[in-house]
Amino acid sequence: MRDIPQIDNRKTPLQPLNIVHFIWLPSSTPYGNLLLKGMDIVRRIDRVNLEIGQVFTSYVHPSKEDVNNPQQDLLEH
Repeated sequence: MRDIPQIDNRKTPLQPLNIVHFIWLPSSTPYGNLLLKGMDIVRRIDRVNLEIGQVFTSYVHPSKEDVNNPQQDLLEH
C-alpha cells in the first residue's frame, strides 16, 4: 500500500477551489446560500486529507528519525 488514502472530493488537497468542484445550488433558498456551506465542507475535507497524509507518512512509512525515537511517534499519534 503505497498510495496515501484520501477522501474523494474531486480535487487534491492543495488545489485551489474552483466552481467545477461544487454542485450547483440555488442561492435563493429558505436556508441561505447552500453553495457556501458546500465550499466549507470541501475545505474541511481538504484539511482532513492533509492530516491523513501526515499520519500516513509518519506512521505507515516512518523516517529513520521516527524509528529511533518511539516516544515522539507515540506523542504524535
